Amino acid sequence: QGVHNTEILQGNAIHIYHAILIADYLKKHDQIEKLLEKSLSVEQLTPLDLERIADVYAHIGKKDKALEL
Repeated sequence: QGVHNTEILQGNAIHIYHAILIADYLKKHDQIEKLLEKSLSVEQLTPLDLERIADVYAHIGKKDKALEL
């Protein structure tokens, strides 16, 4: 208890997205970009997945990266 461990949330884009939300809530911003890169490597990303990823990039101030997606 009290440990931030999102290792089991690595299976697909929505799981990684939830890991990103948890990291953001816990102010673990150093982990967010790593998780974003991991989410972009998931096979079969849907347009909704890409929109979620872009939203997070915009949220953390990486607006150019968000617009790329």
